[in-house]
Amino acid sequence: MRGTLRAAFLTLSLCAGPARAEPLVLDVVSADFYRDDLNGNTLSIELSPTSAAEFGDYTGRRVGCLLDLLVDGRVVVTANVNEPVTHPSFMVAIPIDDVVAADALARSMSSGEASVVVDDPENGSPCPERGPTAPETS
Repeated sequence: MRGTLRAAFLTLSLCAGPARAEPLVLDVVSADFYRDDLNGNTLSIELSPTSAAEFGDYTGRRVGCLLDLLVDGRVVVTANVNEPVTHPSFMVAIPIDDVVAADALARSMSSGEASVVVDDPENGSPCPERGPTAPETS
């Protein structure tokens, strides 16, 4: 399963997005925080089957583009979508160094206390064709 999760990993990068997509509310079944030697501080997120299908469609339309992951209205991470996320479980590196805060974030997502949404941070700007390791732009 870990290989499947790694394949669906969303890496950080900058690029713009295609036509404006409406925010998508995710139904999180579980979320765990851990430190990973390869990816750093990581959230492992599992979605309900219905939410996973919707997220797969959403990310399929946004390959190569940015995606914001918001928890309770706060952007936790902006990630580049490298491929459609079609598995209900995926991982995302998060820029949170405070282990206690990151663990609390995962617990609030798992318990359903937190609202978890993905959104287009570029409000429909064109997305240049680039690979997952494209350099940051200013």
